[in-house]
Amino acid sequence: MLIPNSLRMEHMPKMVYALVKLVESNRYTENDLRKIITATTRNEYDDSSWDRFNLIHNFACEAEMISEKNGYYITEFTGKQLTSFSEFTYALLGKMTVHKDNMFDALLKYYLKSDYYIESEFTTSASKYREKAIEDVNVKRFHVEEDNIHGFFFWIEAFEIANFESNRSGHVYYCLENLLIKYIERHPELKQKGSLPTKLFIEELTQDLYFIPFCCEGNNITYPLSQALRIMENMEMIDLEYRQDSDQIWHLTNSEAFVKGNRFSNVRVH
Repeated sequence: MLIPNSLRMEHMPKMVYALVKLVESNRYTENDLRKIITATTRNEYDDSSWDRFNLIHNFACEAEMISEKNGYYITEFTGKQLTSFSEFTYALLGKMTVHKDNMFDALLKYYLKSDYYIESEFTTSASKYREKAIEDVNVKRFHVEEDNIHGFFFWIEAFEIANFESNRSGHVYYCLENLLIKYIERHPELKQKGSLPTKLFIEELTQDLYFIPFCCEGNNITYPLSQALRIMENMEMIDLEYRQDSDQIWHLTNSEAFVKGNRFSNVRVH
């Protein structure tokens, strides 16, 4: 699955979730779904509500979240994965894979490799963010408009990759620790594995969070993941261990808030 290049601000994550949940609940044709979502009968037509349904329907199909089989719609998502919006977005991340020709992946890679948290201009102003993003070698391959940036903001907030200062205004803050905590809660077996080499820990995370390699440049961890790991260590959920005899030394970005050193080789989950 993927967030398709047709991404726009109208592709609201919670509307997509409502459609996927409806598809999973029963056997429906496209007309059935349209009637339920738009609350119209076969003899009624509402341009605005039908257009909104078509936008969400086409987006969900292109993203492979739903598909049509023998006239009825199906989805890979199970009931447990749809019990809440948060469960849905986490499950979706686990089904997504990297696509080199995908605009969302290019924007996400740029976001996770940037230190814009530190810069005053890193706000939800789509025009300002677009000006910065399109300078990136991976992003400039796509025709990125402000509307695409708004859609990107909506989805990274839904995935809990980002947090907004207030009602999608002001600064955007990294919050990867929320996803890492969810991962550890879902994988208690990590506690039994003891001190994991960081490379193996990264590979474990990537099973559910496909984008984690975007946060690694060789053995250097970019700011968003560095911050998340430090917060989790401060919460005593993990230990970042440094073993001098290790052949794999990793480096966090500098931090004024956390005084512990930047080098580590292993991760221990509590």
